[in-house]
Amino acid sequence: GITELGENANPQLPFLKSLFKDGFSSVKFDRRLTIRYAAAVFMLIFLTIGLNSNSWYFMEFTTTDGDPDMGIYIDEKTRLNFGLGDFEIVYSADGVVWGGPMSSETSQIGEYDGAECESTDEFSCDSFATAGDLNKVILCITILCILIIIGLGITRGLGKELAPVLAANEKRILDISWGAATILPIISTLCYRVIIAFSEMDLQGWDKDGFGFMWWCMIVVS
Repeated sequence: GITELGENANPQLPFLKSLFKDGFSSVKFDRRLTIRYAAAVFMLIFLTIGLNSNSWYFMEFTTTDGDPDMGIYIDEKTRLNFGLGDFEIVYSADGVVWGGPMSSETSQIGEYDGAECESTDEFSCDSFATAGDLNKVILCITILCILIIIGLGITRGLGKELAPVLAANEKRILDISWGAATILPIISTLCYRVIIAFSEMDLQGWDKDGFGFMWWCMIVVS
């Protein structure tokens, strides 16, 4: 736990109480454990962002009306940003018209079980919904494991006593939680790739498509 992060100058006080009362000079940090707990906090924040991100996958195409060589044209771009629970449709237009330069952007949110999905055969809403639901479950379990790790560490660091059942199994709980928090994110990310890669898509007319920023970040961070 956090009591293992280092030693304090006042052994009568638990680690965190000594830190809060006398400052950083009163404790000595174990670098390895400090890095592990810092990574746990980072992953907690990162996974929370991932659950709400719409950049797991994207599809994009651009059309041009007019002639850029003539100085009058509009580039119209449509981009689909897929999240775990829904997707975002972004329409943007940039160019030059009779009144001068123009630029606009609008967006709307579509649901995987909504009307937008019922009217398209360019991507499989069922596949994106399945991949998203699986990822949400696994990432929520990972977040729970990280909260257990941090919660037990804070409890020990404040000198609080754990319930007898928890105290007797604390090491096993921490080992399982650390293992799950390490392995589950990469499993969920790879499962997302497999489900989407083997889904039915009609990409004719789309200029770009692929896994988005959040998916790649999950691969790197995991």
